[in-house]
Amino acid sequence: MALLEADIDGVYFAVPSSFTEADERRLVAEAAATLPVGIKLEYEGRYQAMLSHEIKNYALLTYDGKLIVHGSGLRNSQSPPFAARFLTEALAHLLRDDIASVVGLYLTTVRALRQRKYPLTDVATSTRLTKSSGDYQRSRSRLHEGQYEALLDAGRTHWEVGENVRYYKAKGGRYVWLPYEPDEIDDAQAGDNGVAPPPGAARRVGDRRDYDIKHYLHLLDTSYLSRLRKPFREEDFERLFSDKAQGLLLDRWLTTIHHRWIEASGREWSGLG
Repeated sequence: MALLEADIDGVYFAVPSSFTEADERRLVAEAAATLPVGIKLEYEGRYQAMLSHEIKNYALLTYDGKLIVHGSGLRNSQSPPFAARFLTEALAHLLRDDIASVVGLYLTTVRALRQRKYPLTDVATSTRLTKSSGDYQRSRSRLHEGQYEALLDAGRTHWEVGENVRYYKAKGGRYVWLPYEPDEIDDAQAGDNGVAPPPGAARRVGDRRDYDIKHYLHLLDTSYLSRLRKPFREEDFERLFSDKAQGLLLDRWLTTIHHRWIEASGREWSGLG
C-alpha cells in the first residue's frame, strides 16, 4: 500500500485496485492484531479518490459520488461565497479527473469577477471580531485590518468582541461594511454583542458592485486555485491556469493532461486507473 496521510488519530492508504472492501477490512484487522495493548485500529471507510492538501485538510470522493471536504485549509467559514463555491466544485471535478471542467469553472469565475456579475454578498467576507474597539485603536498604528477599517469607515467607533461583521474590499482599496439584512441576523451571525444595521443600511449598499476586481482575482488565484496545485506537475498547472490558457479550453492538449495519481506501490503516474 501507499501511505497518503497520517496524523495523530488516523491514516489513509492507497490500496491495490483489485482490493474489495472485504480485503481492506481483513488488512486492517491483521494490522490491528500487531499493535500494543491500548492502541485500537478501526476501519473507517473506503473512497474513490483523495486529495491530501496538508495534514487534516483533505477532500474525499465516495463511491456513490459524494464529496467530503475536511479542514479549514479547504473549507473556511470566512471565505467569500464565490470562492468557497469555486473550490468545492473544483475539488469535485478534480477527484473525478475532469480537468476540462476545472479549467472551465476557473475561467467562468474569472469572467464573472471581471464583469462584476457577483453581488456584494458573494464577494464579502464574514468574520467574528476578536478585538474590541479600544484594543484595535491601540494596535492600528502597527496593522490595519479590513474588518475594523470597514467599521471605522462607516462611522462606527464602538464594537465588542464577538460581533460578526461582513465586509468587502472596494475600488481604491477601501474596506466597506456590508450590514446583514434583517432576515439574515440571528444569534450565530451577530454574536452575543452583535449590532443590527441601521434601518435601510443593507439596501443602500446591497445593489452596488464596486468591489476591487484586481484584489478578488488575486485572492482567487493565491488562496483558492493554489489549493489545486499539488496534484499537477508544475508545467501542466501553469499551462492550464495561466493567462495564456484563457480561450484555449478546447485545445487538443487539454485532453492529454491528468493530475498525478498515487498507486498502491507508492509510485506516481499520470492518467486514469
